[in-house]
Amino acid sequence: MENYNSEQACREKFKAVREKAGITCKGCGGHAHYWLKGKQMWQCKFCSFRTSLRSGTLME
Repeated sequence: MENYNSEQACREKFKAVREKAGITCKGCGGHAHYWLKGKQMWQCKFCSFRTSLRSGTLME
């Protein structure tokens, strides 16, 4: 509870772990993404496909 005392803290840590592992676009297979802060999603720089934090994980 000390490290993850809020939902936002959990989200930020999970985002960092996902970015370290690398995000692969389900639309085109690209690896270049940028973060959409308002939507809490990554967007592919090539095809604009959006990937959520949970996409491709056990939590999906």
